[in-house]
Amino acid sequence: MFLDKNFKFFLILVFVFYIFIRLFHVPQSLGFGSDAGRDYLKILNIYEQKDFTLIGPPSRFTNDSYSFYFGPAPYYIMLPALVVGNWSVLFASYYLIVLNSLAFITSMLILATCVKKDDRFLIETWAILLLFFPLLIETSRTYWNPYFMPLVSALVVSILIKFKHSSLKSWLAIILGFLFGLGLQFHFSYALAIALCMSLLFFFRKLTIKGFLFILFGFCLGSLPLILFDLRNGFYNITVFLSSIKNLGSNSESIQFGSYYLISLIPFVIYFAAYFIARIKKSYAYAAYTFLVFYIISALVYVIPSPKKGFDMVDNWNYPSLAKASNIVISENPQNYNIVDQLTGDNRAMAMRYLLASQGSKPMGVTNYPESDYLYVITHEPLQKILENPVWEISSGDNTNELKRWKINKSVTLYKLGKKTT
Repeated sequence: MFLDKNFKFFLILVFVFYIFIRLFHVPQSLGFGSDAGRDYLKILNIYEQKDFTLIGPPSRFTNDSYSFYFGPAPYYIMLPALVVGNWSVLFASYYLIVLNSLAFITSMLILATCVKKDDRFLIETWAILLLFFPLLIETSRTYWNPYFMPLVSALVVSILIKFKHSSLKSWLAIILGFLFGLGLQFHFSYALAIALCMSLLFFFRKLTIKGFLFILFGFCLGSLPLILFDLRNGFYNITVFLSSIKNLGSNSESIQFGSYYLISLIPFVIYFAAYFIARIKKSYAYAAYTFLVFYIISALVYVIPSPKKGFDMVDNWNYPSLAKASNIVISENPQNYNIVDQLTGDNRAMAMRYLLASQGSKPMGVTNYPESDYLYVITHEPLQKILENPVWEISSGDNTNELKRWKINKSVTLYKLGKKTT
């Protein structure tokens, strides 16, 4: 372990930079959409109703309308932050930044215990590449269950490298297996990272039968909620998964590949890149340092300007605009009302629904639009265009009479609609 003064200073420096660079324009840059609103509503319900669960968010992995469920880890990781922060989305974002930074530093410390002092440049390069990687900057301050996977993978990479340089200790193998199970709770695509890691262990000739059993034991611990759920519900998740695979040819929509499936591999790819740069540095130090300087500058060019929209949100829409619209509805103190989002494609407005419910202004349920006396509609389209071919959430309750309107930003308007007068 080479925690000399210089490396300690480097750790402190990257920790400060890790936090600082992610605090740039947090309200404007963080993403908060339908899935986040849905999950935060579930967490709110867990807290208020003490309705603890063994399953987490549903996936888009379906078979005949039956969904495959992820684990509940995202709920229970975010619950303390939301409770302490009085259900603030911004506080939860700061919590995610700190959580990711702690995982980042922990992985650095693990690597420092096994890599030789002469290879310190490798660890420092890996840290710099991770720290300034634009996508990881965004995912480390935005909630969505797949965005926890890079955090887990950073820890897995450090343990994997430790295994390469030392024997496969039983307790560390259990921790590795636990991280595998935890990663799968966040998203089933973490199986890609598990497959890569197990292949590398086999390549390093570190995978013994005993070690595999310890990893398997840790995996069972990490995925215990899902195992218990399947045991109590006739292997529901496994049945849905196998049925979807069986019907893959006849139901092409049952599995939809998204680019986010690969984010669990980013820390692995970055470590391979750092290894390659460290090798280049031995013969061409100038080239290696020049690349890192340009990499950092490019990242700062991405981070420093204020974004025009929140991460993974529609144009001209971000969290401050969403909060502004929600606060207008709260100030109205309406009764028997509901909300419609004609801006993002989520008609039932789960993101705004959470902001309202968490502040005590709960709309009627997503199936109660016909009984609603008032509708608040958020849109970038003229109201008349929306009413020409209204969605069910609007047409079912005959709320087509404009009562008020508010301009949220230059392109988005909030309308208050009531029953059509005769």
